Amino acid sequence: MLLVFSSSSVGSLSVADTWPTQPRAKTVYFARKNRDVIPKDAPVKQLLVYGDLSYALLDQLSAFVEQVSSWILS
Repeated sequence: MLLVFSSSSVGSLSVADTWPTQPRAKTVYFARKNRDVIPKDAPVKQLLVYGDLSYALLDQLSAFVEQVSSWILS
């Protein structure tokens, strides 16, 4: 499951369950590492991959690869 939060220039917040094709505002994402139910007292860093998306495509790709590679290497 994936949740993507975006804020617009006027301050409204939108939520989606798909990756934005062209992010034009500040965007953050949260993705579960597996399909198990996440308990209330669970350590978030061990169960979720999260980060922000940049306006620039190359910066966005670099940040995402860094998040995924750190999860794979840990």
